[in-house]
Amino acid sequence: MDPETPNASTLTARLAEMHKKSISPNGKYGFHLTTYNGNLPQDCTWTDTWEECYRNNLKRMFDLEEQARGSDGDFRELRDTVLDKAVTRLLRPLESEGRSIKPCLVHGDLWSGNVATDIETGEPIVFDASALYAHNEYEVRTMRANRRFFGRSYLKSYHDYYPISEPVDEHDARLALYGV
Repeated sequence: MDPETPNASTLTARLAEMHKKSISPNGKYGFHLTTYNGNLPQDCTWTDTWEECYRNNLKRMFDLEEQARGSDGDFRELRDTVLDKAVTRLLRPLESEGRSIKPCLVHGDLWSGNVATDIETGEPIVFDASALYAHNEYEVRTMRANRRFFGRSYLKSYHDYYPISEPVDEHDARLALYGV
């Protein structure tokens, strides 16, 4: 295994293929067991909508943060605004007005520390997953910013294989939300 970040085209083609071919066992978002992002347990409760699934998991992260650092009025106000307004405004349009998205199996914690290249084949290797069935764009949130060896070139490459969800004009804002 070579710790070098895989070629953008190869990695993103394999991710898009997994996202397209995966099928949620019950047609819902979530996972059949708790997965962990590092040492943080994810809320993988099965839900009918991506908006609800993402809100549940983000709420879990906010709750864990509050438990670790204590209660703070400003933090609660920000948390409530994000959960009640930003999540609704950015995610509900994905599954309304005749639009729909598919629950895709995602790695869930994709960053340069969780990918490598197979020395013999040149194929990407991904590991240390925090898997769930989610909106495919949740996977590529780390490619929005030029950091951790990913960046816009990886994001563009991914969308060569898997188109941006409608409404397209909200794509960057959705990725910013997914990065919270």
